[in-house]
Amino acid sequence: MDTAQRKPVSDIPARPRSASMGRRERKKAQMRQRIIDTAVAMFRERGYEQTRVEDIHESLDVSRTTFFRYFPSKDIVLRSFVYTLRTRTLQAALASDGSASERLRRFYVGMAQAWQADQQLARAMIMTAVTNPVSSPGYRERYQAIFVPLQELMSEGQREGEFTRDFSARQLAIYMESLAYVVISIWVAGYFNASDLVNQTTAAVDFFLSASRPERSG
Repeated sequence: MDTAQRKPVSDIPARPRSASMGRRERKKAQMRQRIIDTAVAMFRERGYEQTRVEDIHESLDVSRTTFFRYFPSKDIVLRSFVYTLRTRTLQAALASDGSASERLRRFYVGMAQAWQADQQLARAMIMTAVTNPVSSPGYRERYQAIFVPLQELMSEGQREGEFTRDFSARQLAIYMESLAYVVISIWVAGYFNASDLVNQTTAAVDFFLSASRPERSG
């Protein structure tokens, strides 16, 4: 998938536009989206490190003050983009048909496909650690919106006999998230071929599913 095929991703999950939303709120939402779209396009074209806040607001023909009214830094723009991409990919996987294992695979492979097609942003995400709750404390609350559904999916898999009960659903979600994060980090570091993230992520999910399968007696 090339750059021309990518569609902008908003900072927050899509929601129905309320008829009661005031003109001021709509304009603020539109400006926020314009900043995200412009910044992400520049990150892809120039590279994250080479893109300055000044480049973003000058391209939009708005003041520096206007930019900072919406985002404290370009890191927060990137974090918002990643959060929404993960949220939407997870929501699509959860809403699809199939077992808990199949939907879990769809989520992580779907994310791998997105990052493999968007390597500039994938590298920026890992190098800046904008999705690491330790280095980005503000991400922790948002991350719950992703982690909780994953934990619930693990619980569903346990009820259906797909996943072991030797570990809690929370532990299983943490282990799978950690495994996926390590795989993409190693990929960004160049230990895999640029076109190999999807294959490596698929193998990692298969490994997790095999290791978390309940033991069968007899």
